Amino acid sequence: MEITRIQLRNIKSYREANIPLRRGTTAIRGHNGAGKSTLVEAVGWALFDALPYSQNQFVREGERWGEVTVAFRSAEDDREYEVVRRAGSSPAWYVYDPELDARAADQKVDVLDFLRRHLRIEGEIAADALFTDALGVPQGSLTADFLLTPAHRKKKFDALLQVEDFRHAAEKLNETRGYLQDELHTAEAAIARLERETSDLTSWRADLTAHRDRERQLGTHLAATQRQHDEAAVRRDQLLARERTVRDLAGKRDVARVAAEAAAAVAQQARERVAEAEEADRIRGASLSDHEAYQHAETELGDVRRRAQTRDHRLRQRADLAAALAAANRDAAHARAQLELAQRAEARVVELAPLVERQYALMTRREALTRDTTRLTDAQATLRDRDTERTRLAAEIAQIETRLREIAARQPEADLLAERRARLDTLNAEQATRAERETRLRAIASEISATSKKRAEAAGKEAKAEENLRKLDDARRFAERVPALEAEQLRLRGDRERLLTTIQHHRDSRSLSAGGQCPFLREPCLNIQRRGLSSLETYFDGEIARDEQQVAPLDERLGALEPALARAREAATYYARLEGYRNAHEQAASARADLDERRAALEGERAGLEESLAAFGGANDLA
Repeated sequence: MEITRIQLRNIKSYREANIPLRRGTTAIRGHNGAGKSTLVEAVGWALFDALPYSQNQFVREGERWGEVTVAFRSAEDDREYEVVRRAGSSPAWYVYDPELDARAADQKVDVLDFLRRHLRIEGEIAADALFTDALGVPQGSLTADFLLTPAHRKKKFDALLQVEDFRHAAEKLNETRGYLQDELHTAEAAIARLERETSDLTSWRADLTAHRDRERQLGTHLAATQRQHDEAAVRRDQLLARERTVRDLAGKRDVARVAAEAAAAVAQQARERVAEAEEADRIRGASLSDHEAYQHAETELGDVRRRAQTRDHRLRQRADLAAALAAANRDAAHARAQLELAQRAEARVVELAPLVERQYALMTRREALTRDTTRLTDAQATLRDRDTERTRLAAEIAQIETRLREIAARQPEADLLAERRARLDTLNAEQATRAERETRLRAIASEISATSKKRAEAAGKEAKAEENLRKLDDARRFAERVPALEAEQLRLRGDRERLLTTIQHHRDSRSLSAGGQCPFLREPCLNIQRRGLSSLETYFDGEIARDEQQVAPLDERLGALEPALARAREAATYYARLEGYRNAHEQAASARADLDERRAALEGERAGLEESLAAFGGANDLA
């Protein structure tokens, strides 16, 4: 811990002072040669909560408050913190972190815990006692503690030297020491066992050396074989490459052979064509004069053929003209015939013109007469219908007059219509109400039957739920025994496991003390001889027999405990459902009560309906 700055405000001889300290300062010097004790007290009050008098006496006279700020570098994270403590009005004590611009601790407990960690105050010694007795001792009382009585001196120096902490640590290490001693004995026993097991280590090392030599030889042979394999692989790759080259060349050779055969065939064909050409040239030379005569004849033949074609064309044109002339003659004859017909028709039209006008007038008159005839026929049919309707209406009028006379005769009875209609409506309403209420009565009877059945079922469920609750209440005393029985079982099993572990430990110790001698000194054990026993084996046999006798009753008790625990656990399983059974009982009781209430309501409704039906008239009144 390193104090870097102290700031005092309204403290004793200081009104306000900001005292920086050089890095590495290990003692607090007075400011301007004065106030050294005040600085020490300020540090003790701010950092260690140590002040030999009241805080009001520490404040400068005439001031209502005083403040001490101590900046120090932490021994935990090597950062600078400021501890600010204020006395008088608005007292405060907190730790300020300048880097974070926040308070690192604000309450007294938190501030003391923070300072103990960052000032590295270890152990249980109080901070104020550490400062008063060790760090801030006044110069005149440095040797005062050494003049105390031995008891007081021991108490003070034990606290400073943390003797009690070391004593507590030593006491807490007793179990560790015992455990390590047990582990040491176990390790020594294991070492002895391993020494016995490794008595043939020399021969095993010789065998290991021989096997390693054999391994090196095999490795060398394997390396040589691997090199041969690699060389053979390289040789194989070369041969495979040559084989591929040979296959490629063979393919090219076959292609070249086919090409050569094709070229030979082409050459043979060319030679044959050359021979044919030579023969043709010879024949051409021999037949050149004939060829010229042939060409002359061909020329003349071409001229003749062209003249023949011209002749044939002219003949076809003459035939076409002859056909056209014949067709024109036919058309002219037909036109002359048509002209004659037209001339005769024109003369006939002139003759028939007066008759056509007379015929048109007659046709117009005939159409008018036809329309008049149709209207006459319609009028006659309408007249017949009107006569029939008149006859029917006359008969109907006669019937109506007869009916009117009959109605006039029944006028007194007709006056009763409104009264009888009202009575009829009343009876119809009563009849509808009667039918509706009879239907409701049948429905009520059916619902009462169903409700009674449901009520019986609900009552059965309620009784069953009550029986289940009674059984669960009986099972409660068994369920409550589960923790005690499980604890007893756990305790018995723990005792049994400890006895079995002890027996195994005795057996291991007996095996280590083969021959009855001490496994460490390899000589007879004097303690065993003092007990009157011949050897350690006899001692461990007795211990094993005694522990095995203790195991048998534990096994019996565990065997007897298992059924009771199983029954208690089963009862606890059922008892855990108590809330569900209670809910089921409440639901069954509520359902039974609802059904009773519903049945009572239906009975009341049925009684009211039967009473209202008795007040209605009979069915004959409506008829």
